[in-house]
Amino acid sequence: MVSGLRKVTNYAAKHETLFMKLLIEQNEDGGKRRDAAKRKGLDAVEKRIAELSNIFKRLYEDSVSGRISGERFMELSADYEAEQKKLKERAAKLQKELANTREATAADRRMHGNLMWQEIEIYYSFVGKVDLPE
Repeated sequence: MVSGLRKVTNYAAKHETLFMKLLIEQNEDGGKRRDAAKRKGLDAVEKRIAELSNIFKRLYEDSVSGRISGERFMELSADYEAEQKKLKERAAKLQKELANTREATAADRRMHGNLMWQEIEIYYSFVGKVDLPE
């Protein structure tokens, strides 16, 4: 681990501009993969919501025609409605996450022309933070 950390910090010190570019590219690639997974999940959730709507319509028709009892209709419809409610909440959450990512990406693109500095403090296991003398 130490050699890996040392390797990264040495590279960053020698090639600061290239290192920043690399970090930005890797962050964007990772973000794209996460977004793709969220979009895929959202598509699956929306598909299931539509399926449940169709199931509920058929269930209602079966109830009206007398093919299933009113008690069974109430039991099944409650289950499907609960599932659909959870799925709609999940879809809203995924949509919000995707919108937040789009906003963050747009803001990131505006800021890449400016250099930003961020201080990082490292806390080691069993030791804590180590302040070395200058």
